[in-house]
Amino acid sequence: TTISTLGAFSYGLSSTQDSVIQADRLVISTQGDNSFGIGAGAGGTIIVTDSSITTTGDGAFGVIVASDGHVDLRNTAIETFGTAAHGFNIWPGGTANAIGVSVNTHGDFAHGITATAGAEVTAENVIVTTAGAQADGLNLSDTGASITMRGGSVYSANGVGIHGAAAEAGRVLLQDGAVIGSGTGIAIRAGASDDPALAGRLTSLTVEATGGVQIFGDAVVSTGGHSATLSLADNSYWQGAGDGVTSVGIDGTSHWTMTASSDIGALATDGTIEFDSANPYKTLTVGTLATNGGSFILNTQLNEGGAASQTDRIVVTGNASGEGILQIRNNGGTGAYTGTGATDGIQVVQVGGASDANFELGSAAVVGIYDYKLVKADGQNWYLQTEGQDPGNPIDPELPGGHVVDTVPGYNIALAAGREHVLTSLDTFHERVGELRAEEM
Repeated sequence: TTISTLGAFSYGLSSTQDSVIQADRLVISTQGDNSFGIGAGAGGTIIVTDSSITTTGDGAFGVIVASDGHVDLRNTAIETFGTAAHGFNIWPGGTANAIGVSVNTHGDFAHGITATAGAEVTAENVIVTTAGAQADGLNLSDTGASITMRGGSVYSANGVGIHGAAAEAGRVLLQDGAVIGSGTGIAIRAGASDDPALAGRLTSLTVEATGGVQIFGDAVVSTGGHSATLSLADNSYWQGAGDGVTSVGIDGTSHWTMTASSDIGALATDGTIEFDSANPYKTLTVGTLATNGGSFILNTQLNEGGAASQTDRIVVTGNASGEGILQIRNNGGTGAYTGTGATDGIQVVQVGGASDANFELGSAAVVGIYDYKLVKADGQNWYLQTEGQDPGNPIDPELPGGHVVDTVPGYNIALAAGREHVLTSLDTFHERVGELRAEEM
């Protein structure tokens, strides 16, 4: 069945006053500003399967749901052309379920899915793609909006993957392998809204990722009182940087690859935080750190330390607690004797408050004959230092020596054996060559 409309404020299907419309294999097309493919409100329900919805015009939504309305879509394709022509536009009190749906928007400010003030959206294996400028994949605003993504993907070419705009108590649940990405490099943003009706309203956004979720892009929180919380659980993965994020939680199965220096209010991690090796020497700054066996993979040039230090760093401005593991990835360092004083070596962890966290190396940090140890040298901060006696250079005493690492197999044994061989040879020289007369010499 084909439904086509022409003109502003037109629509394909509309359900209100507790009515129910159920249809399948529809081809719905609207042309005109402020039109919509299907819409429900005031207790109305629409159930559509195996269909397509195409709208052309500014403000022409694929699906709109108003107060107490409900829409259920399955195996349906939605495509919109026009400024602010959202795929799903769910208003306060509206609900929507989508399974196996594709959403493609092409206009500026045309978000894939919007949820406002208590609206609830559940999307299972839904593919959302937006192309226009400032067209977000998922957009939440006002108070109590919620979007759940089970599987599927969200990609915004010129906007933000997930955007909380004046979204107080906004919540996004990402589950079952959902993938979030953005061509602008921003996967998550929390900040103000351009809507004059929401001027001055603050965002408090929660994003929970569980079950193999993948997030590609930065998480950015605007200044001025906005907040955002991100948690990764059950083998979830985030690749990007955090800018002003209120809190981040990472369970023991999940992984964050940090692509640029980051600023997090509170970090609780049992998982892995890897400082990206493609752009080494970044700083992770956190207000507080709580770790329960969390692992940090740092890029460090293993050298003499001090002013010559080149390393990724963890900076805790407040308190640090728990047990953490540092994996050191040497970036071209040839090793050197650092000294073992209170501030000698390469500082990798700095703590401004109570320094109650204990860190240890996950594997040996060895380069050449230099064995770097992780020590709380000044009782507050953590440093990589080479320790022990300097034996001098065994080839030329005039050349600088180095700390001989105990784990280099046979090094000390070889020196001792060589010395013993020379001494033994000298002792048996007479026995081997006999008497030498002057004319034989």
